[in-house]
Amino acid sequence: VVVEDLELCNLVESAQLVRKAIELKPKQPFYYNTLGVVLFYQNHLTEAEIAFNRSLELDTIAPASDWYFLSRIQYRHGNLQKAKELFQQAESWRQTKRPQDPELRLFSDETRTEISAVFNSP
Repeated sequence: VVVEDLELCNLVESAQLVRKAIELKPKQPFYYNTLGVVLFYQNHLTEAEIAFNRSLELDTIAPASDWYFLSRIQYRHGNLQKAKELFQQAESWRQTKRPQDPELRLFSDETRTEISAVFNSP
């Protein structure tokens, strides 16, 4: 799922397709990440959190993506300190491992915008 294409995307159908892919290859972390993104944009935050954590458990290649979304989920749950920690973790990874990655930059910008209040709190 590419975030810019969400208006064109049927999120319900996307979730169904990703779940089928997971049935076929349950050890593929990218599928869990994709499911997490789809569920996040459906506002199914608890399920999205489970999917992102599963992605991380399976040793994903790019954990920053999971961390950015988990940061936003924690923010929406009111866990501001945890949201900030996850964002900083994602930023540190992105800046050292993939500073030019356009998708991660987009996730970084979206997350920073959404959770900006955590940077103004003690």
